[in-house]
Parts: sequence; structure tokens; C-alpha cells
Amino acid sequence: MGDYSEKYAKFKKQVVKRKKLLPMLIALQTILFGLFLAYHQGFLETRGAYIYLVSYLDDYAVSALLIALAVIYAAATLMNWRKTKRLFLVSLQFVWSLFFFSFLIREIAGYPNTAWVFILGLNLLIYFESRTGDY
Repeated sequence: MGDYSEKYAKFKKQVVKRKKLLPMLIALQTILFGLFLAYHQGFLETRGAYIYLVSYLDDYAVSALLIALAVIYAAATLMNWRKTKRLFLVSLQFVWSLFFFSFLIREIAGYPNTAWVFILGLNLLIYFESRTGDY
């Protein structure tokens, strides 16, 4: 019987460790994109008539917001603050949805890119985490 409880304890430790992998991946991706936007000002600048909102999404304030949301989300994951983690995951979903629609609008307006496909994947990953994560 003692052997079984040790195996279960090892298994449980691995499960808990792996539950933090997906949230940390989401946080890392968000931090990296925030840093990218901070270093590449004007990246989303467009000259179209309807898409002025898209041009403002690469501002320093948006970069700082992305990085702050991701850092707080990662800290909430590591500290196991469930309510904070849930709140910031929803916030990240909202911000990433804005980026998805902005890149999709750019695609439709004639500025071809594949970023909307990857951001859609990240949004689906965040949705999956919200449905299956530890909240």
C-alpha cells in the first residue's frame, strides 16, 4: 500500500506542475508580443479610411498593458490566486480578441498578413484554458 501512495503523490505533483504550463505559455506569448510592439512603434500603422483604430493598437500604453496583464496573470498562476487568475485571463482574452479583429480587418482592407490566424489560435488556447484550467 505504501508504494501506491508514493506513486500517487508523484503523479499528483506532475499533474499540478503541468497545469501551470499552459497559463505560463499564454503569459510568455503575451509578454513577447508586448515587447515586440514596444520596440516596433508604427507596426500597425495603416493608411485606410476605416481602420484608424488598428493604428493605435501598437502604442506604448497598449504594450505596457499587455505586459502588465501577462505578468499579473503569471503571478496569479504561480501563487494559485484563482479569482485573480480568472479575471486576468478574461482580460487577456479581450485584448487578444481586439488584436485578432484588428489583424482580420487589416487582411480584409488589403494589408495581407497571417497574424490573425496565429492570434485566433492563441484565442482558442485561452478559451481552452478558461474551460479546463484550475479556477
